[in-house]
Amino acid sequence: MASPTADEVQTTTSSAHTTTRVLYAFVFVPSPRLHTVRVPTGHDGFRVRVKTALGRVADVFHRGTKSSSSSAPLGFRGMKPPASSWASANSFSATPVVADPPGVGLFEFRVTSVHPKSFQSFTDACVSHAATRRRVEPGFLGSWRTNVGGDLFELVEMIHHKCNDSRDSALATMQKDPAWRVFTELTAPMLQKQSSEMFLPAVKCLEVAGGETDAMLRIKNLSTAPAKTPPGVFELRTYQLELGYNPIPKLIELMAHGLPSKLASDQKKKGTLVGMFFSDVGRLNRFVEIWRYETNADHILVREAARGASKWRETIGQIAPMVQMFDTKLCVPTEFSPIQ
Repeated sequence: MASPTADEVQTTTSSAHTTTRVLYAFVFVPSPRLHTVRVPTGHDGFRVRVKTALGRVADVFHRGTKSSSSSAPLGFRGMKPPASSWASANSFSATPVVADPPGVGLFEFRVTSVHPKSFQSFTDACVSHAATRRRVEPGFLGSWRTNVGGDLFELVEMIHHKCNDSRDSALATMQKDPAWRVFTELTAPMLQKQSSEMFLPAVKCLEVAGGETDAMLRIKNLSTAPAKTPPGVFELRTYQLELGYNPIPKLIELMAHGLPSKLASDQKKKGTLVGMFFSDVGRLNRFVEIWRYETNADHILVREAARGASKWRETIGQIAPMVQMFDTKLCVPTEFSPIQ
């Protein structure tokens, strides 16, 4: 269908009544987000200028496409910014450019709240069906139970997906699998609620931290390391940043600057950086660090050592004004978690 011209889109009011009308321009792009542009039409037969609306839509594209890298937390990754003359056109299009680098993918953080009286039965069922899950959901990377700092009957799980489409395909396959359906029918009455959010890896932080820079391979390498007894202690640190396009890229830059100082302060290498991620779908402008320690005492030693790292202290001081909320919790891996 051809796009209407500016002269074809108009609103009218009668002489007896004055009515305010609003044009909503919904912009659908290859992104999990939907941007809405609100253009008030005014009174007295004011004609809606589509050119003006498209100009405001162009501003949205310009703000969201300054970077097509995998570290861009908002906007339209994989889309070119429109040309300067684009806003004056009566129709618009977007040209795909280079996609995110291979191997990055998406990291789903799935949080499951279990009824307290059913928690042991639920985890027992997860253990008995672990082989089925590995078969139907190969991207399953980890599962943790909160030990202190949060809901004690909550599981946080991480699943890697190549893209949203592959996630949908995997879920559809799981729902048709007879063995998996037995598990879901058994455990569904035990659940209180589930939530799902999608994150991207902060690759630049992994690069300065050393080791594997592919976030998925980094975690899998830790999962295939020689089994340790007892399992490790995992710290999940979550930052909620202020609204806007700049906070996440700025935090990543600051983290990349200060992280080597923190790692160097851990002279006995008691802590291991599992990964750093920022939200892409769900509660936006969230940043998550995951660290592994052998014991709770090691966690305390590493934290105290970091307080003496000057560049790390400077980094935290620069990050703090952007942070609306920060929390940390210590978790233990479940028996069926690939990473221990």
